[in-house]
Amino acid sequence: MIAEAGLWISYAALYRYRDIQHDDMVHYARAYSGAADFHGSSQYWVDMGSYLTWEEHREEMLENRMPDKIYDEQYAWNWESLDYANTFRDIRIKKDRTDQQMTFLIGGMIFNRLVSMLDVIYLSRSLESSIQISPEETSINFSISLNP
Repeated sequence: MIAEAGLWISYAALYRYRDIQHDDMVHYARAYSGAADFHGSSQYWVDMGSYLTWEEHREEMLENRMPDKIYDEQYAWNWESLDYANTFRDIRIKKDRTDQQMTFLIGGMIFNRLVSMLDVIYLSRSLESSIQISPEETSINFSISLNP
């Protein structure tokens, strides 16, 4: 029970932290990339941190015959310097790591439930229990005896 609560609290904290990281990433991009609007896909953020300008990205996609991977011009960016683009990429990678940690926490919650379920099954099979209810004059006695 305590482990489950700890996992849920950790998940909630990471969820909030990931939102803060995303907001930081958007604010940073807005301040230093010249982008006014942002595409919603995660690949957009990867591309934005991998190419100094939208034009570079566009040219490479055309060279590789992938015109469907070109974003509309409204999502164009132009980093002020390579340092700004690298800092943005670092922020994005940290956010992606937080996403991974959240996935591992979900796995931990599932694992914790499976272990708990197996423990209950084991205990119910290994302990013979008997429940006795016997009425007496003015009260009912209830007893449980476990025989290992």
